[in-house]
Amino acid sequence: PFEDCALHAPTVEVDEFLQDSSKFAQPYRVYRNHIYIYPKHLKYDSQKSFAK
Repeated sequence: PFEDCALHAPTVEVDEFLQDSSKFAQPYRVYRNHIYIYPKHLKYDSQKSFAK
């Protein structure tokens, strides 16, 4: 479906999201230890405060 790639090399375009504050201009300068846990099974039978 595409033309000859030798004539037209693929390109990557990156757009910068400008923020009002300058503190977001340099992300990833401070390492923070985050862990994300996604449980496979949840059992709410004994929990009365949660609706099923």
